[in-house]
Amino acid sequence: MTDSIGYVVGLAVIFSKSSGQMYGQPLPIHGQINAGGSDTVIAPGKIGEIAKAAAQNVRASIKKIFTKICAPYIGYEMHVEYIQAHDGVEGDSASVAIDIALISDYIKQPVNQKYGVTGSLTGDIVLPVGGVTEKIRAIMDPVLGMEGACIPWQNKHDIEPLLINTESEYIQKDEVPGIRVFRKEERQGPFDIYFCKTKYNAYKILMGVGRSEVEKKMAQRSKQDLEFIHNMKERKPVLAPLIAN
Repeated sequence: MTDSIGYVVGLAVIFSKSSGQMYGQPLPIHGQINAGGSDTVIAPGKIGEIAKAAAQNVRASIKKIFTKICAPYIGYEMHVEYIQAHDGVEGDSASVAIDIALISDYIKQPVNQKYGVTGSLTGDIVLPVGGVTEKIRAIMDPVLGMEGACIPWQNKHDIEPLLINTESEYIQKDEVPGIRVFRKEERQGPFDIYFCKTKYNAYKILMGVGRSEVEKKMAQRSKQDLEFIHNMKERKPVLAPLIAN
């Protein structure tokens, strides 16, 4: 898949018990938002307390947008799935990836699957995380077909080991700065690393939409969901006698 709704390539690190080394690996994440139901976030599987708290922080960040744009919040059941994370997940570095997966599903905006993303989230601000060098190195092999990554602004110095013996150049997409690393000779095989200060920077790189467009689409979806809930409530008195008969 190159673009898919609700799916994001997160980046994680694992520690080898035998060697004590830290290795990066892709962490595919799927997010889904359902109208009505229990107003909560559900993250099944073997996840630690910090990861659970991170999912709750993402939920709070999304609810904050509804308040900001004065859109009706009817209560949403948010589902987060860490795909094939058999050994469990701990930490908050998948927060931005979770947020993007949920927003993508909510506004039906595809996510570029050729970019990985990592970062903690507090409100709209992307905070630094650990293991960024290893995480990016894990997806830089051209055989994997990945084209870049989004990392926190404050982690920008962690990419310096990746620039050794390679050509690179500074790049910028709208207001988001970054650096392009050429993985092959003669400036071939570009790999773009963007430095994100807010989650809206990551939206721009991975979904191609900015803050205003995201908020507009969220308001439209919220209005549709509100009408759906009202229609369901109006139909219940009519359906009840039919079911009884």
